Amino acid sequence: MTKVLLIDSYDSFTYNLVHYFEALDCQVTVLKNDEPYRDLLNTHDCVVLSPGPGLPENAGNVLPIISEIVTTKKVLGVCLGLQALATHFGGSLINLPKVHHGYADLMTQTQENKLFNGLPKTFNVARYHSWAASPTNFPEILQITAQTSDGTIMAFEHKNLPVFGVQFHPESILSEHGMQILMNWINL
Repeated sequence: MTKVLLIDSYDSFTYNLVHYFEALDCQVTVLKNDEPYRDLLNTHDCVVLSPGPGLPENAGNVLPIISEIVTTKKVLGVCLGLQALATHFGGSLINLPKVHHGYADLMTQTQENKLFNGLPKTFNVARYHSWAASPTNFPEILQITAQTSDGTIMAFEHKNLPVFGVQFHPESILSEHGMQILMNWINL
């Protein structure tokens, strides 16, 4: 049974993620992003960085946690989690001209990748964000794997480490193939 440590950035979608991972036969521990974390890092197989409000630098211990685990654990960042990973690797964020809260948008895979293995090239994903990783100075160590038609980065993976980010919410009913995406990640 895969042991998942889910870092909760005080988001209402956190327990949707928990339920999805439990349905995939994972044992999930939820830890608020401002709680002590060091004792839990070595007792879990992988780490999920949850969605949440605000920006990565205001998300409790999320950035220090990334610094400690990024080379030793499989990591998935969702929404704010993607933004935190992009920031950690030297990227910047942009405030989108249009807020995207609670609707589905078409996402297109920009290249073959592990996270979306077996899925259509284009499918609907749920967007709940007003910030995104900037494509302008995107870190070279990360590979963009999916975008929307307006160029917003929807997913990336690290070129050498098992580190993945999705800007959309795979756990939302508005996202197609959410369970498959999470299963692909667990099975990497």
